[in-house]
Amino acid sequence: SIVEGFSGSPEPGQKYYSLDSPPPVSLITLSVAPREFRIVPDLAKPERIRATFRDRSGREFPFLSITDLGFRDHMRGHARPGELAQWNHFIHSQDELFLRIGISREHEAPDGRVGYWLQVNGIYTFPRYLKEVRRYQPTPHHAP
Repeated sequence: SIVEGFSGSPEPGQKYYSLDSPPPVSLITLSVAPREFRIVPDLAKPERIRATFRDRSGREFPFLSITDLGFRDHMRGHARPGELAQWNHFIHSQDELFLRIGISREHEAPDGRVGYWLQVNGIYTFPRYLKEVRRYQPTPHHAP
């Protein structure tokens, strides 16, 4: 759970840790039931996506930023409702789902809240994975 992984949780109803009580670690891996996870559109910026999930403790974490580069890059221009439904169906059909959950650098929200925000740094499904998202491009090597 978020509480176990970060040795505490954000205030109820929040998705950030205040500056005066940051967690002792900045990245954890959670096993989440695939059907307890959804990719949803960002209501303020429809070209972006967010994640909503319920951890194993039963607590819901809605509308977290997805910073997984594969997902973000692939979803540009593909975040239409029908396509999101297909992605969610694929994830829900898997046996296991692991999420890398991190906290952001210090950030001030438009409403003035300041803290370290939860974000989804990685989305990993098993036994199948999202080939469109997990394409690794080799970096050209430049000799000095």
